[in-house]
Amino acid sequence: MAAIELPPPPPAHVRWLEAGDLELRFGTGTNPRVRGDAGWALWALSWWGFEGAADLGLVRLGPFALSAGTQVSYGTPIVLRTATNGALAYFIPEGRTRVRARSVALDARGALHISRKEDSFVHPYFVSAFGPRWLMVEAARDGSVVDARASWSLMSWAFTPSLGIDIVLNRGFVINGELGWSQGVQAKAESDVSLTALGFSVLDEQGLDSREAPRGMVFSTALGWRF
Repeated sequence: MAAIELPPPPPAHVRWLEAGDLELRFGTGTNPRVRGDAGWALWALSWWGFEGAADLGLVRLGPFALSAGTQVSYGTPIVLRTATNGALAYFIPEGRTRVRARSVALDARGALHISRKEDSFVHPYFVSAFGPRWLMVEAARDGSVVDARASWSLMSWAFTPSLGIDIVLNRGFVINGELGWSQGVQAKAESDVSLTALGFSVLDEQGLDSREAPRGMVFSTALGWRF
């Protein structure tokens, strides 16, 4: 009987990060706490945000790989903002009062990935990110007698080393998590307050000063794809 030749087994699905691979992720994460007076209140306004990240594999050396990329985040406390504005409208029905807060961050990042086996599902890595963050809080009052406007913004630069893990499934689907420490290195606060009564300006004041930069633990989780 003639020997039956079986086809060779299919190659293992390569899941580790190679040079030229692109990984895209979308998820949510926390922000570091603002320091100083009212720090916890400001953190409550910006403690989370929607995040997106892109990492490009640069080089692989055995079980190690280097990547570089960028990350952006945007957060606004939708539930808290809606509840606050609703409560103000209920207790102060005359006129209109509005409160708004949002946070934005943009980071450049570089990562060292460790993957002992190319067909492993779990790939830990160390990543460092650096970039600016903005926290903005605005309030406005439109009344029959008094109109008021107030805004406060904090711009800071932060260095954030983190430990991360990629769980890479078939077809490049990625489950991701990162835990790190964000250390602010510089911060500037800017404020603008104006008050008008019966059409006459009562107060118009601007301020700019240095502040202690936000710092603290940060955590993010995301889903993505590796191409």
